[in-house]
Amino acid sequence: MPTNSRPVRAPHLKEMKRRGEPIAVLTAYDAVMARLFEQSGADVILVGDSVGMAVLGYASTIPVTMAMMVHHTQAVVRGTSRALVVADMPFLAAPLIRALAAGLDNADACLPSSGGPRGVEPLCAAYGPACRDAIAVTLDSGDRRAVGFHDRVKVGILSLDRIRPLGDPERIFFNINTAEDLAEADARWHRPASSR
Repeated sequence: MPTNSRPVRAPHLKEMKRRGEPIAVLTAYDAVMARLFEQSGADVILVGDSVGMAVLGYASTIPVTMAMMVHHTQAVVRGTSRALVVADMPFLAAPLIRALAAGLDNADACLPSSGGPRGVEPLCAAYGPACRDAIAVTLDSGDRRAVGFHDRVKVGILSLDRIRPLGDPERIFFNINTAEDLAEADARWHRPASSR
C-alpha cells in the first residue's frame, strides 16, 4: 500500500529512478482492476492496446480503435486517484500503413503530412533499414528529437491528398499528451468528459 497519496507524475518517476527506487507498472483495462492495482502500490497503470486480445477477443491488437482506447482509458482513470495512467495508441489503419510502406520504394523514411503545426507525423511514419545508423549517430550526439536524423537520410512525404481518402488527418494523428487533449478527445469521440 503506497504511503504517499500524492498523484504520481513524470517528474516523480524521474526522481524515483534517480534514487534507484523501484517503479511498479501494471496493465489494466477497467476501473476495478485499476483501483486494485493502485491500492497494491502501482505507480503507473498502462492501458495497453493488448485490450484487443485480453478483453475484446481479437487475435491481435490491430483491430483496436482510438474510440476503444479512449473508452478503456477513461474507465482506468475513474478507478485511480494516485497512479499515473498512460495509454497505448492504436495501430494506424492498414491502408495508411501500406501507403507509407510503399513510400519506402523511393526513400529511406516516409512521413505522412498532417496539416498540423509540425507538418509531418514522425511517430506515424515508415522507416527503412538505412535509418538505423543515422538514428544511432543522432542519438549518440545527444539529439533525442524524432526528426533529428532526417537530414542524414532520404525522406519522402506522403501528401495530404493521399491521406485524406483514408480519413481525416486531424483525427488519424490526434495525440493525447495533456488533460486538455483528453478533454478534446472526449469531445471528438462523443464521450462524456472524463471524471474520476
